[in-house]
Amino acid sequence: MTTTRHSRVVHGGIDLTEISELGLKPEDVIDFSSSLNPLGPPDQLLECLSVSSIGNYPEPHAASATRTLARHLNLPVQRVTLGNGSTQLIHLIAQARSSSTDLALILGPTFGEYRAACDIAGIASIEHRSSRADGFTWNTDEIGDLIAQKRPGIVFLCNPNNPTGSTMPIAQIRSLIERMDESGIFVIDDSYASLSDNSVDSLELLESPNVLILRSLTKSLAIPGLRVGCGIGSPDLIEEISAITPSWSVNGPAQVAVELLPELESHIEEGQRIVREQRTRLTEWLNDRDVAYVPSSANFLLIKVTDAEAVRGRLLRSGYCVRDCTSFGLPGYIRVGIRQQNEMDLLMKGLEQAL
Repeated sequence: MTTTRHSRVVHGGIDLTEISELGLKPEDVIDFSSSLNPLGPPDQLLECLSVSSIGNYPEPHAASATRTLARHLNLPVQRVTLGNGSTQLIHLIAQARSSSTDLALILGPTFGEYRAACDIAGIASIEHRSSRADGFTWNTDEIGDLIAQKRPGIVFLCNPNNPTGSTMPIAQIRSLIERMDESGIFVIDDSYASLSDNSVDSLELLESPNVLILRSLTKSLAIPGLRVGCGIGSPDLIEEISAITPSWSVNGPAQVAVELLPELESHIEEGQRIVREQRTRLTEWLNDRDVAYVPSSANFLLIKVTDAEAVRGRLLRSGYCVRDCTSFGLPGYIRVGIRQQNEMDLLMKGLEQAL
């Protein structure tokens, strides 16, 4: 038996060791490298978590929370599953199909865990990349031809895409699904959709039995420390994933967050409004200074710089953590998460000096 070795995926978030070496404390740094609801966690959720018990085991398969989420989505419970963040579900998909899938197609540049999951599962992967020349939008005719030619068992699409913020319309996604073999899975990672100002609703694509939609409460509720995401698909596909999901993948506090989700829609909607408003302010500021960026519908913005590593370093020393996109194959770009107005004002002052 051989073991596949893979490189760890680089993620956003403040590195405590790094900032300590710079003589900074966590409270000295504003994190723009993670793209979360700018409002932070809802007060109602924090109050419930303060009295929730961690002295008992949670439901091993989060059955109650899954039922609540299914009702909220107006779907049968058999079409919904929960995991330890959408990242665990990505790995479970690859694991579930490891014996029947030879090739995965990844639409990039994008989240590194798709490739990592395939590597660990022993599935070969190819990436079809958009580029600056085409505005980081995908040519769906080319992708459709590639699907027909290569016949991948899994296709990964992040929509809106991380880190570009580009969104593929539903009609184009449907045209790609139609080119798939019936045995394949088309994975649509909706992790940033709830905070996007685009009206794409991927649930209408569930008409196809080989579609799997991933969503992330981490982003919607700004709770990255709790780790909870959901998968939505056909009953057969959900059962295939659920069958290999380890017990207690979703911890007790995370299950509390799912149970409260129907009461927190206004928090998500207000976060979406702030994202739209502050992203517009940032793009206008960049336009005034002739700084290039990629138009985004998501809660982050990809900004063109000369040297991403150097710019990130200068900003971090000033107390602002942004994402160096070298790990996406984009060494000339930084990704900035959209936060509230006072924080965006501070970032723009920092960018004025760093750029």
